[in-house]
Amino acid sequence: AHRFAPKDETAVLALSLLEQRRGQIDEAQRLLVYFLQDVDPAHIGALKQLGKLHMYEDHWSKAAGCFHRLIAIDPTNNEWPAQLQVCLDQLPVKNERGEAVQSPAGAPG
Repeated sequence: AHRFAPKDETAVLALSLLEQRRGQIDEAQRLLVYFLQDVDPAHIGALKQLGKLHMYEDHWSKAAGCFHRLIAIDPTNNEWPAQLQVCLDQLPVKNERGEAVQSPAGAPG
């Protein structure tokens, strides 16, 4: 994989999406993380795409972090709390010792 990391937002978002579609998830994430670290840490489009990428990979905690940042940056957008809730609903419930516990059959959460 190449180490091209553009600073243009359109190029980064498009290239990351193409890498994801080619199955190059690590490269897609690298492009977005680089852009967020070195160009614009509050870029809504890059954070949203990174959050969705983490969801696609079942990395629910990382995805939740992206949507939490989006809520802080753009608090009036109703999509971010809804996406955060989707992520939180996927995280295992843990007891006081940090061990995953099964929710009772049929009970939400």
